[in-house]
Amino acid sequence: MKPLLILSLLAAIAGSAIFACISGRSANPQGIEVGRLSSDHSLIRHDQQPSAGLCPWRNPEADRRRFFPASTSSRDETLILSRHRLELQRRLGHAPTGDESAIIVHRILAQQGSPGVVVTRRVRGENGLIELVLAVDAKGRVTGAKVQRHREPEATARALQSESWLGAMDGKDSCSAWSLGQDIPDVPAEARLSAEAIVKEAKTVLILLDVALHSDSALPH
Repeated sequence: MKPLLILSLLAAIAGSAIFACISGRSANPQGIEVGRLSSDHSLIRHDQQPSAGLCPWRNPEADRRRFFPASTSSRDETLILSRHRLELQRRLGHAPTGDESAIIVHRILAQQGSPGVVVTRRVRGENGLIELVLAVDAKGRVTGAKVQRHREPEATARALQSESWLGAMDGKDSCSAWSLGQDIPDVPAEARLSAEAIVKEAKTVLILLDVALHSDSALPH
């Protein structure tokens, strides 16, 4: 009898495990997106939330006065774009990643409304992460750009941080070409990979802001 009792117990345990496995799989039988709700009740999937490696704004006061001289302060805002996935895919040319489904902006404040935002993003350069600071006015045009940190060699850093190269971004928007050698000056060969990464990310930021600006989650003024 003891062997039979042991076998019965083993069968019961195995059956419970199988039931638990099946129950876990059927809890979401249609693959419904699971996440949390934003303030506007749009669903944010866990795999689409901004990455943990968000880029800090290291010199907010100095940058704010430089890019928006008449400003008085700033505040942080998160724009949720997950509801605009199809529009983002069309504009970006690929399915939006988690970092492209929401964007943190530093809203610039002045005595008469907001003149624009500052966005900080990390870009993967040839020699490591590059931190880009992009100032954008209320119409979605670049008013200034800065590389606040990088790991590039001196020659590459000199090219990417030159006033003439970064200054070429001024006035551009999401519809600009953003192409090295065309509307953005070319750089030496050793700096080209990192330069292309910066240019691509700058255009991506402008597309995200443009989608937010023309949606019901528009940038507040």
